Amino acid sequence: MIINSISPINYSFKANKKLNEALTNSVIQSDTFERTEYKVQAENPAINWLENSNFIKQELCKILSDSNNKIGQGFHHCVYSIPGNEDYVLRTSNHFDLNKIDINKYKIKDTLDKNLKVNIGQEAAQIIFLDNNGNESLVSLLRKQHGKPVGVPPFEAISYESGQLKEGEAEYDSKINKDKYAASIKALANMPVSAYEKLLDDLKHTNELGYYFDYLNSNNLMYDENSKTIGLIDMDKNSGYLNYGNVLYALSNINYNTTYSGNFGYKVTDDEKYQAIENTITIIDRYMQAMKNKGLKIDKDSCTYEFMKLFLSVPFCFYCNSTDDNKKWQKLQEMGIVE
Repeated sequence: MIINSISPINYSFKANKKLNEALTNSVIQSDTFERTEYKVQAENPAINWLENSNFIKQELCKILSDSNNKIGQGFHHCVYSIPGNEDYVLRTSNHFDLNKIDINKYKIKDTLDKNLKVNIGQEAAQIIFLDNNGNESLVSLLRKQHGKPVGVPPFEAISYESGQLKEGEAEYDSKINKDKYAASIKALANMPVSAYEKLLDDLKHTNELGYYFDYLNSNNLMYDENSKTIGLIDMDKNSGYLNYGNVLYALSNINYNTTYSGNFGYKVTDDEKYQAIENTITIIDRYMQAMKNKGLKIDKDSCTYEFMKLFLSVPFCFYCNSTDDNKKWQKLQEMGIVE
């Protein structure tokens, strides 16, 4: 669906035979938690909870040793749910080893950023364990962001350097992952433009405070179908340029698109392939409309390799109604989206 305030674009599959034929050979080169405002308080409730409960000594090790509690894994961290707790989750390094910590030797550190006005799954506290050699191992307590992660993470995030999948991970081209991809882009396509505007506001606010959004992993975005919102997680302090093209790359999960439509693993139907393209086009359109409403632009001179994968993709070609790069840039400039 194309928003009325943007010049209509016809991306009918049947009507544009030449474009369909051109796109047949235009394949991407490679593919390889409730949303609420955070209210600043005079003291950190996470610290109060940790200090006035027996959670660390009685529950923490049980949770981290049960793979059923793992709810996400990225390039550097694993995240675990806390059964019965709707306020926090746990995060460890991928190299964290329970066998090397002494559960009786730890300190609690208050790390809550009281300047943050939104929930981005931010760190509220650290539990720092010591081993017999005095080395530290860290467990972070994070604000819980409700919802489901967008898409499927890059293969590198769920596999070892050898190429072997990490324990508990489904095959990359399995039905499980293809269903996750399809469900998430369908949900995002059903989000109103206001959801994308709120996401852009949150990104701008966090960037001003020095937080960095890791766009390489689409799982760092969470969608909540009940509240019709898109949330952020796993953001670290690493002040840098906020690249709006990279955000769209993550939202579209375009990195997984060719895997989804490919002939390896579980095979989806042609109708499912077309539906995924339609949903991606809608995501692009609503994000662009939100950017236009907020007066934001994509810097053509700062485009990354990842954004160009999206730019060259089948859905983006249909969105711009062209396979010609110059014409695509011209279309975005006419829309006021590009510098």
